[in-house]
Amino acid sequence: MNENWYRNSYRRCLVDIHIADWNDDFFSEIDPKNYAEMMALSGIDTAIIYSSSCLGICNWPTKHGHMHNQLKGRDLLKELISECRKKNLNIVVYFNIWSRWVYDTHPEWRIVLPNGKGTVEDGWRHGLCCPNTGYYDYVLKMIEELCSNYDSDGLWVDMIGWFSKICYCSACKQRFLEETGREIPREINWNNEDWLLFQRKREEWLANFAEAVSLTARKAKPGISITLQNTSMGHDWPGGVNLKFTQQSDYLAGDFTGGSIEQSYVCKLLNSLSKNNPIEFMTPRCECLRHHTTNKPHEKFLMQGYAAIANNACFVLIDAIDPVGTLNQEFYKQANTIFKEIKKYEQYLDGNSKLIADVAIYYSFESALDFSMNGTNTRDFIADIAHSLKNKNIVETFSKHHIPFTLITEKDLDNLSDYQVVILSDVMMMDEREVSAFENYVQDGGSIYASMRTSLFPKNGTSKNDFQLNDLFGVSYSGKDTCKINYMSPAKASVLSKHCSEKYPLMIEKEQMIVEPKDITEVLASITLPYTNPEDNNLFSSAISNPPGIYTKHPSLTRNKYGKGYVIYSAGDIESLPYDMHRDIYADIVKSLFSGRMFFETNAPKPVEIIVFKQAKNNRIIINMLNYQADLPPIPVYNLSINISTAGTTPLKMFSAPENTELKYKKLEGDRIEFEVDKLEMFRMFVLNYK
Repeated sequence: MNENWYRNSYRRCLVDIHIADWNDDFFSEIDPKNYAEMMALSGIDTAIIYSSSCLGICNWPTKHGHMHNQLKGRDLLKELISECRKKNLNIVVYFNIWSRWVYDTHPEWRIVLPNGKGTVEDGWRHGLCCPNTGYYDYVLKMIEELCSNYDSDGLWVDMIGWFSKICYCSACKQRFLEETGREIPREINWNNEDWLLFQRKREEWLANFAEAVSLTARKAKPGISITLQNTSMGHDWPGGVNLKFTQQSDYLAGDFTGGSIEQSYVCKLLNSLSKNNPIEFMTPRCECLRHHTTNKPHEKFLMQGYAAIANNACFVLIDAIDPVGTLNQEFYKQANTIFKEIKKYEQYLDGNSKLIADVAIYYSFESALDFSMNGTNTRDFIADIAHSLKNKNIVETFSKHHIPFTLITEKDLDNLSDYQVVILSDVMMMDEREVSAFENYVQDGGSIYASMRTSLFPKNGTSKNDFQLNDLFGVSYSGKDTCKINYMSPAKASVLSKHCSEKYPLMIEKEQMIVEPKDITEVLASITLPYTNPEDNNLFSSAISNPPGIYTKHPSLTRNKYGKGYVIYSAGDIESLPYDMHRDIYADIVKSLFSGRMFFETNAPKPVEIIVFKQAKNNRIIINMLNYQADLPPIPVYNLSINISTAGTTPLKMFSAPENTELKYKKLEGDRIEFEVDKLEMFRMFVLNYK
């Protein structure tokens, strides 16, 4: 076994084998030797091999589960591992938590949805079982069996999480009653202690299940790496993920199909949370996992690969086997060209790299919710990803305005001083440790942008009727909100005044909090309301829109000095609106909080993202540039200028990687240099060696 193999692995492949076993043709042509040849052809260094699928059908002669009928007792998993070992590949065994076989065999283990149905009866192919039932012990037996009997360097556990499913099975009801003395509530209400307690229990139960899986694997095979699927984080509160869950993995991973903004967001969040790096960025061969033959264009694959290494992540391509067991050789030839390109840069990648950022977006697991869901019966609930969408919009704003940023979590509270500005976007739930950390950060000279209900609720209780950070904000909550269409009217000399005016204020498409400012608080903008209630379809000023008509003195945007630092508080979340005007204003608001210059400044157009890492051990700074346009291949951009800090170091040499062509740069005042990039097609990497 190769312990810590993941620290130097950047090229990996996963082959989905979600094949049923009712047809004699299925698996009739599967050939482990050809499988390994395809892995070698692709140019990977790590093969992630299926032991079981989301059907719960196993590729090995299991003692506890169901083996694929068409294997006739053949140990396919062992054969695949053996052949891939001959190609000198790292081996990671894949296990899927979902199991349609268990769902059908043990109906008493099923997740029971609010409508009383199981997931299959509700219209899914996938049978989800609840970890509060006997399924818990079943999974641990399977994990122990795999890790004890098979030659692997790592274990990859897929589909662990609630995945937006709220369970009302008898086991959940009984456990909740035993642990709290209460019945599981039926209404989503973040002001209700019973509902809040139920959500905390969902998080606790999932994290404990993940911990048990991890401990079982490590006991059976000491030194094995453990990775749990983390896409359930993208489901916000319905996913039930907390910090403890993420810390059960040696490195974080997840499969995603979105574009440049999602990849930037995901990579920075996972990098921040992961115990070790690199993280895994995984993406399927097809446009999405539902398509078995709709291949992505080569340029899209290549761009995603570049974006992975630009974020110091490894790149994982996901293929899907044909029902008969064959693989498409053309895909592996294509994969080879991508991985060959990635391999050129590996000497400049380092898991210990530190992302350099001026702004940190604070991600709170407990605050990943939409308050407007209050009052929704769980029977009518579908999904709630409003918080993730808002964070992605902030990422897009900062990326397009070339503001060096990252995402952080409670794991990073001791390092807030690394950033000029921290973003608290409607971080409504906080504990005492967070409150104290943010107060100390601003007291010592840091700056915060906060919005809406930030700090209004403790994590384990209902609202205290005012912000826990009210001294920091310089405002107190009145307990009232505006209607959902309103405006932000700027003061004459505020940061908004170059974009809008009192007569033509900035529209906000969500309620604003009505707050009272303290005497020393500077009001940068006030709330303006439409002439009538926007929900009244009979009395209105304009048939199409709701123009501003009632000017109030209620603050909409304030600035408060606290100790050596400043806080800008927004009564509405301007950062959630995906319009150029709102993004321009929001970028200017955040920039106004800077105490010094940004780490880098550039004339690059909006599609170009610049990501900078410092590798202290190697005495170098890595500057990555991505030209990630919506349509690929991208139109090249020319004559780019970058003015960048050398982070207090003495530069020795700068060159373009991987060809090691020396690059001239100009020394500026202080610790800054400036250099030119003549042409950027998809991706460029520059290395600055320092003394």
